[in-house]
Order: sequence, then C-alpha cells, then structure tokens
Amino acid sequence: MKRFIITILISISIFNAEAAKKQKAAVPVPEHSIVVMNSDTNSVALEKNANVVRSMASITKLMTAMVVLDQMPNPLRKISLKSPYMGRREYTVGELLKLTLVRSDNYAAELLSKNFLGDRQTFIRSMNDKARSLGMWTAEFQDPTGLGAGNSATARDIVKMVAAAGTYPDIRALSSRPEVELETLQGKKIRTVSISNTNKVILDEFDNIVVSKTGFTNRAGRCLAMLVERAGHQYAVVILGEPSKQRRDYEARNLIHTYVNPLDQKGPIINYDYNPYSGV
Repeated sequence: MKRFIITILISISIFNAEAAKKQKAAVPVPEHSIVVMNSDTNSVALEKNANVVRSMASITKLMTAMVVLDQMPNPLRKISLKSPYMGRREYTVGELLKLTLVRSDNYAAELLSKNFLGDRQTFIRSMNDKARSLGMWTAEFQDPTGLGAGNSATARDIVKMVAAAGTYPDIRALSSRPEVELETLQGKKIRTVSISNTNKVILDEFDNIVVSKTGFTNRAGRCLAMLVERAGHQYAVVILGEPSKQRRDYEARNLIHTYVNPLDQKGPIINYDYNPYSGV
C-alpha cells in the first residue's frame, strides 16, 4: 500500500511538472521590441514591447567599451590577440576597441575585459555597476561579448546605454564608421585589411548616425542600437528580437525616416504588418 501511494505521488509530481512546462511554453514571447526616444528631452516617439526584458547579444559591447574607456587607457598600449579573423599578433588598445565596435570581435572584447580592472570578473562587476549608475535597473551583464543569454535588459534601458555611449568620442568615432582599416599578420607579413561594420548597410544610407551597434544570437534574434542626430537633437533607436537581418534593416530605415528624418509630416509611414519576403 505504501509503495502504491509513493507511486501515485511521483506520478502527480511528474504530471504537475509537465503541466507547468506546457503553461510556461504557452506564454507568448513578444515578437520584437522597439523604442525611438529623443534622448535630449526623454520624450518617446515610439514604443513596442519596450519593457520586456530580452537578451541584447553584442549590443553588450557598448558597455564593454565604456568600462574600458572609463579607465582612461593608453590607446597605444599593446596586448597580444589571437583571432580567427585577424590572425595572431599584438594589437593596441585602440585597435582592440576598433575590432570590438566595428567587427564585433568577441576575442577582442574578451581580451579587453581581462586586461582592465585586474580580471574578467571584476570587469563584469564594473559593467553592472555602470549600468546601475545609468539607471538601467533591468540590465544584467554576465560576459563582455553578449554571447551568453544572461546579458539582458529592456529596450527602454538599452536606450539609456546608447545615449551614454554617445558621450564617448572614441565610441562615436569608431562605431559609426561603415568601414575601417587595420593591420593584421598574414603569414609572415603585416598587411592592411579593410573591416566592414556589422551595420554597414544602414550606415552607408544615413550620414547622421553617431553611435551604432548590432547584435545577434539565436536567443536574442537580430538586434540594433543607434544614436542618430538631427537638428541639434539626439534620437536613440533600439530594435531587439527581429527574425532576420533584412527585417531589422527594414525597421531601422523606416524608424529613422519616420521619426528622425521625417519624409511625411502627417505621421508615421512604418507598417508593422509588412513582410519583406512576401513580395508585397
């Protein structure tokens, strides 16, 4: 009898656990999150799922760069790097920041985190401290690259990070360039290579983007954070969780045209039901 009761209890526990999983899976995950905000006046032009905490992927690297630059580093200080993109050689801090912000190189971001503030864990704590100082109460950073799903925040809080990044001349100068040049070791020779920005398509179209950072992981989807200037004002544009690069770029150019560089003074032209793959 005792064994029978134990069996029943185990069965009930398993049933409840499975029911909980199904209930959790049934909760719809918002398709994407979008915010457009005038960061000078804190006035919101557009919000969609803005308070949903989501993975931010490599948008993380804006915080990584800020924490490094807060240490007032010598840009000519050399650090050894082995990267699948750039080969193996010593790079200056300035070059590592260039790789981090333009190419979104994870090796460069990791190396920066290990060479400032003593060690990687102290660096990550400083990232979280910086987030709190900016009022990013939903933000959490667990690594300097954004590869981990634990790097997350709401789109509303990422707006604050983008606006803060815009106060750093080095981040403005590097992240907004469609293409940069960098010396790399190929075989036994040092060669100059051209590195395209991960947001090159949009940066080529608009000349008033002053901060730009893309992000992508399977969990986060296609993400983009930008600071765009017009008529003496700065507008933060944040897009999280788009299913494809094409859709993310479509949203980006429409948001800029509608809310920053308006084509139609009567109101928004963006159509969220548009499917770039439907031929419509």
